[in-house]
Amino acid sequence: MTSVQKDQLCNGDEFQETIGQLGTNENMNNNNTTNSSLKRHATSERPRYSDDEDASNNNNYTTGWTTVPNNKQKKKSNDKDERVATNNSRTFTNSIHHREKQRTTIANDNNQNQHRINYNNIKISNYELSYAAEYHYSPFKLECEPKLNDKKEGAKLVNELLNYIRNDFKRENPSFSKPILVDLWWFDLEGNLQMIIKSTELYVYLCKKERYPSELNNIKINPIPPAHLPPQHTIILKWIKHSISDQDIKEELNINYKSLRSITTMNGTRNDRTRHVKIELLDKKDYELLLNNRKINLMGQLYEIDEFLPAPKILICGRCNQPGHIKKTCTNSTFDICRRCGGERTNAEEHKECHIKCHHCGADHISTDYKCPTLDDYRRQLIHELKKHPEKLPHHIQLFIPSEYRNQNDKIKIIQNKTTHQNYQQQQQYYNKNDQNQWPLLTQSPTTRTIEINQSLNETIKALSDELHQLKCRYKEDQQQIKEKYKEHINSINQTCMIIQQQQQTQQQIITTMTNSIKQMIFITGMKTTSAVSNVINKMKMKTNCNDYDEDIQQLARQTEFIKEMDSSFSIHINSLEQLADKQNEALNKALDNLFNDLNV
Repeated sequence: MTSVQKDQLCNGDEFQETIGQLGTNENMNNNNTTNSSLKRHATSERPRYSDDEDASNNNNYTTGWTTVPNNKQKKKSNDKDERVATNNSRTFTNSIHHREKQRTTIANDNNQNQHRINYNNIKISNYELSYAAEYHYSPFKLECEPKLNDKKEGAKLVNELLNYIRNDFKRENPSFSKPILVDLWWFDLEGNLQMIIKSTELYVYLCKKERYPSELNNIKINPIPPAHLPPQHTIILKWIKHSISDQDIKEELNINYKSLRSITTMNGTRNDRTRHVKIELLDKKDYELLLNNRKINLMGQLYEIDEFLPAPKILICGRCNQPGHIKKTCTNSTFDICRRCGGERTNAEEHKECHIKCHHCGADHISTDYKCPTLDDYRRQLIHELKKHPEKLPHHIQLFIPSEYRNQNDKIKIIQNKTTHQNYQQQQQYYNKNDQNQWPLLTQSPTTRTIEINQSLNETIKALSDELHQLKCRYKEDQQQIKEKYKEHINSINQTCMIIQQQQQTQQQIITTMTNSIKQMIFITGMKTTSAVSNVINKMKMKTNCNDYDEDIQQLARQTEFIKEMDSSFSIHINSLEQLADKQNEALNKALDNLFNDLNV
């Protein structure tokens, strides 16, 4: 082997040529086939957003996806090993079928052109733009027993709930400086309390049912929090293989992320090999950590992570089901129209299974379905207005544009206020965090130093608060273990005290019986005997007319008086002792009851 060949071998020239040839072949194969990718688009079933109806517990901000053709070269995801080679075969088509397909394509193009003409005539107000941009928080429901109907009682219940969670909430969110308040509350038709909370930290905190008390103000409550968290706590795992189930993802994420709340497959994202999965996290730190990593290892493979952005919401009237206004300002109808059949909705029970026919276009779908041309035109114009006037959006709002509402050459997927995001970078752009050319070192200024100190103090406060909470929990666990350990001993003491109490009652009964017997045998018998002897001596004196018996009669009389006084004194003393014994028994019973209650706590 020559030196030139050795140099080429060391430099890997042949290996590079092989890689280049494989890449060329792969590009040729991609040009001959049609790729498909998942795109978010309007769902066919949409949540009903209106101010006149109760908000649903399910926070339906998940938009749909569909598979659309895409001829661009795309990066292959992690499913190369599952690709199956197919045999090429000839395809024979019917000419009649081909002509029918052409007619359908032409009709669809005409409909799309007609939509482009119609939606320009729709006027969008600032209120509709604001409604489309804002996030609509789902209500918290508290099932109350007994039911509520007094506003003062409801206000007390809300205040008691906030006071109950205040300390623990501050421990979980030490940097939260806003007032802990409920934005809106009301009673529903069933007498239950419903609340709207627009503070994200408090909203997320109350999404755990174990943080509620079981009873407030003698009212038993059963909390029903919203089904989903806000977008600020939601991420998307992309291109997850079907071989990895949602349960597998949950078990693997629970190892490092304890705040995981729910994992669901996003509707419309499933294809033959992969899908997208939506993850909700209670802890903001876990959310930011995953989002900053941009990648996650699942079952030994890397998958892409992206933030979840909601699509613009459509304001729909609860009376006529037309978009763009609310029920209070509706002039299209004088009665509520059923969104299923288009009839008068006087009795809601009759319209739960009525015939489905859109009263906007006459098709077989409900009138609030996104595939209705009326809603489609309105949504297209709404997104067009949002794109034309992004300065009307709040600085913290970013909206996702469904694929079917984008221009063909427009690659922008997000609507945002660019005046407050001048340094915004696309989500798919990655930087090397260790490269000082891209990430230059910042000079330490007093302001930066103060911010770092404040952040450090917040973390220290949070750590100390967590440590105190852990100590309290550990102490409670130790107390519970001690109680379980000595539970049998406490039961034995309880039984012994009960036996002693029973013995005391028995002895008291014996003493009472003996006292009554002594009174009858000594005092009563003595008095009767003395009285009988005195009568006999008096009779003897009367027969003999002798005064010798006078002294005996006087002694017997004095003895009788002595017995009476002794009987009276004995009775008074016994009664006093019985009263004292009753008081002692009452005090003993109270002491035993307190002892048993303390031992059983």
